[in-house]
Amino acid sequence: MELKWFEDFLSVSHCYSFTRAANERNITQSALSRRIKQLEEWLGVPLFDRKTYPVRLTPEGQEFLTTASEMVFSLTQLRGELRERHGQKSSILHFASLNTLAQTFFPDWINKVDPTHQCGCIRLSDHPPSFAGNIALLLDGKTDFLLTYTHDSVALMKQLERFPSIELGTEVAMAVCAPDSDGKPLYPSLSAACRRRFSVTVIGPFSAML
Repeated sequence: MELKWFEDFLSVSHCYSFTRAANERNITQSALSRRIKQLEEWLGVPLFDRKTYPVRLTPEGQEFLTTASEMVFSLTQLRGELRERHGQKSSILHFASLNTLAQTFFPDWINKVDPTHQCGCIRLSDHPPSFAGNIALLLDGKTDFLLTYTHDSVALMKQLERFPSIELGTEVAMAVCAPDSDGKPLYPSLSAACRRRFSVTVIGPFSAML
């Protein structure tokens, strides 16, 4: 059994695709499939229903998801604590965020949080930004914090319930459409129905330090 098997499993579970998960893990799809198969053989149960698209967790996979998330989180947190205890903690704080928040929200917010730059060097993730990919970075311990939009209806956020989080504010997103000849929306009911208020939240094992 290897930790990377658990990380691969978590990646497929939130990407719903072996192809996307392989890209996220920077390995070939065949290598990812082989490692997932090894994990399933080690457990003795199938974790994914490969007959559906997108790929879905089996009941056994859904049950295993909680344990895998806890294990990866606990080991990642332990690694950070050990590095800090032995003076090996990185002087760089890493943030994962979508481009929208990275360009519009993050600069002003971080200057308010740390106006005298006591936190040292801060770096935004250079991985190709995607919502699922940013969640994976936090779960895999490859970023210290995740700055993201959150909403109760987003199922992927359940994987991060064990991480401390701080709500920083809210933003409203709504659908818009072209007007008709009188200047009125072509689909007014659709625009009204797609209006949602999202929270802007920072999430991470040490977010209480901010």
